[in-house]
Amino acid sequence: MARCSLDSYRVPDGGRAVPDNRVMQYRRLAAECLRLAPTVGTEQARRALLEMARVWTRLANEQDAAVWSERTGEPASVVLQQQQVQADDGDRG
Repeated sequence: MARCSLDSYRVPDGGRAVPDNRVMQYRRLAAECLRLAPTVGTEQARRALLEMARVWTRLANEQDAAVWSERTGEPASVVLQQQQVQADDGDRG
């Protein structure tokens, strides 16, 4: 069975992830956890995979905000708030 952990992916640049690649990795890991969740045999394992997907997504969002903040000078907290508002609007529409 595939694992949804950072160990499953090779990172460029001698083991150091560049920020944009890290965001993509975290999103891939979240997607992998979501893909695996319905295939496991117990509710506990399913919940664990869903929680891991949630955490990978949060980490991706935080890293994405940090990269954006570094590029634009806008505080990362503002970027994260904007992402949350967009996600909430998407849930409603």
